[in-house]
Amino acid sequence: MVTLRQLTIDDAESLCALRRQALLDSPWSFETSPEEDYSTNPEIVRQKLSESESAVFATALNDDPAHLIAMTGVVRMQKAKSRHRALIWGVFCDPAHRRQGYALALMKAAIDLAFSWPGVETIGLGVSENAPEARALYEALGFRAWGTEPDALRIDGRSYAETYLALDRESSR
Repeated sequence: MVTLRQLTIDDAESLCALRRQALLDSPWSFETSPEEDYSTNPEIVRQKLSESESAVFATALNDDPAHLIAMTGVVRMQKAKSRHRALIWGVFCDPAHRRQGYALALMKAAIDLAFSWPGVETIGLGVSENAPEARALYEALGFRAWGTEPDALRIDGRSYAETYLALDRESSR
């Protein structure tokens, strides 16, 4: 059995381990590499997990709640002119546990939390062209593409495009 929960500061090390796995497994899905990513530093992650209007949801195996297998982050934009928006980030599921509904459940939890913040009307995210299954999930949840950035990332000489999608409160109902 698997549990879904919002992470706390006590989960920092487990989140760092899953984030590192994500960066190594799917480098085209993340702008940072393991060497430069703040989310692999437990102290910084503890601070981020304690912030209001920011959360990370994860699933863990019941026999080992510290062994996270999937995650989704959500944060409200902080500047006055963009506080009506939230951003979903860091969506990842361990390859051995994909296609079992964990990403869907995590995305729904992140969307529900974001739209519970007063004034949030739009949620955005980006998805690599190299992740068509992720894009299909986002579109099934009502996200709509609004633009594509060609050559958004380059890894070992290969270029990857990133498509940006948005979900507004009205179309999420």
